[in-house]
Amino acid sequence: MTLIDPYQRTINYLRLSITDQCNLRCRYCQPHGRAANRTRRLLRDREIMFLAQQAIDLGVEKIRITGGEPLVRSGVIRLLSELRALEGLQHLVLTTNGLLLSRYAPDLAAAGVKRINVSIDSLRHERFREITRGGSLVEWCRGIDAAEKAGLTVKLNVVVMAGVNDDEVVDFVRFASQRDWTVRFIEYMPFAGDHYKAMDEQVLHERLDRAGFSLAPLPSGKVAGPAREYAVAGRAGKVGFISARSCPFCQQCNRLRVTAYGEGRGCLFSTEGINVRPALEAFDCELLKDQLMQLASQKPQQYVSLDRGEQVVMSAIGG
Repeated sequence: MTLIDPYQRTINYLRLSITDQCNLRCRYCQPHGRAANRTRRLLRDREIMFLAQQAIDLGVEKIRITGGEPLVRSGVIRLLSELRALEGLQHLVLTTNGLLLSRYAPDLAAAGVKRINVSIDSLRHERFREITRGGSLVEWCRGIDAAEKAGLTVKLNVVVMAGVNDDEVVDFVRFASQRDWTVRFIEYMPFAGDHYKAMDEQVLHERLDRAGFSLAPLPSGKVAGPAREYAVAGRAGKVGFISARSCPFCQQCNRLRVTAYGEGRGCLFSTEGINVRPALEAFDCELLKDQLMQLASQKPQQYVSLDRGEQVVMSAIGG
């Protein structure tokens, strides 16, 4: 069996949230500063491992661990090490806000994690603190240095918001180029309660062009995420764009996602999904695989913007 949706897209990538807890309260992710849902039990390690193995059996080659902030989960290094050892898994990657990397970077490398995506929405101390509601850019820098020292491949994720941090786009490219990293500009997507404005991808291209950055498109791999990546002429590092609205990538979508509480979704903006938790608790292979197949069959051809009343908080979904 292979996961194929109604539009003949092969699903080989699972985004798996292991917690909705976070050590930051970023304004675009938790617009009201909401704390994690502590009335429900997170999926246990055994259930996560079972889910991962059944997904791999259905052709999933890449698993991205998300949160919340995944590094706040107790026993996360052991879990990552066990996931990395699963036969058939080609890529295990992690998305983090970076503040705990100074502690965990060597352990991540030892667990077999080779690549991480690190969120960073400003290179200015006061602005960073404002967007994250108290985060320390100094601690972020310590973490990113530790990741580099541990040999982890780093990609930077920047959510671009008009009038908030869009004036730093050129600075981010220079910063990433100095360290031979990829920086990816993520188009802001509206979620419950937030009020920022997105920046059109074409506008960002024009700004970089005016700053003297010549971008050449790069081919995408079969398990790549939604970013369109570019080489920067005469410089190290790469630039990527993830622009769901101004340059939709739905026709290449190869992902399913499961939240930290066991809700499967075929699309980030889906308001409906399938609760796979009972199948996980029962360790029911047939039921779980059937539900994953159903999720693939329910994937929309493209995302649909939701009414404000229907929207959910980004941190509850897993990004």
